[in-house]
Amino acid sequence: MKNSSKSENYIPLVIQDELNKFNAWLLYRRYSHNSIKTYIDALKNFLIFLQPKTASEATNDDIVCFVNDYILNVSQKKFAENKIVV
Repeated sequence: MKNSSKSENYIPLVIQDELNKFNAWLLYRRYSHNSIKTYIDALKNFLIFLQPKTASEATNDDIVCFVNDYILNVSQKKFAENKIVV
C-alpha cells in the first residue's frame, strides 16, 4: 500500500510560489475568503496538471486539455457517483 499522506498533499515549491502570488493579488483586489479559496484550489489543480511546465509556459492547448481531461472527467465521475447513490 502506498503511503499517500505526504505524497498526495505535497505541493512543489514553484507551484506554492505561484499560489502565494495569486493569493496576494486576490487579497489586494479584496476578494472574499470563499472566492479566494475556490480560485486557489482551481489554480492548484491546473498547475499540478500542467507539470512539468510552469504557469508562464502554459498555452491555450494546455487549458483545453485541462478542461477536457481533468474537469470534464471529474465532473462525469461525480455525476456517476450521484446516480449510484440515488
